[in-house]
Amino acid sequence: MSPYVVAATYAVTGAAVIPLGLQFFGTKYRFADVLLAAVVGGLLSLIPVAGGAASLLATVGILYWRVGKDALVPDILVAVFLARLVVFLALLKFT
Repeated sequence: MSPYVVAATYAVTGAAVIPLGLQFFGTKYRFADVLLAAVVGGLLSLIPVAGGAASLLATVGILYWRVGKDALVPDILVAVFLARLVVFLALLKFT
């Protein structure tokens, strides 16, 4: 599978699923912040070997920085890990 497909999958599913998780917890956010986190996470997934971890940390870090420090646990973490689960399922479908 192309690494660009994987990066695009990270970005698209992150942009689609993270807002749902944040809305579930009633967290106030701007879609531009979620989009920024999803795109940076997708781009960092292109790094060989450490791309998955770097992508996850960057996504959580950007949301922590932009959304608010009081929303990290469980709001941001649950939303991002739910998005990662959807990425995993989507990538299984592509293979």
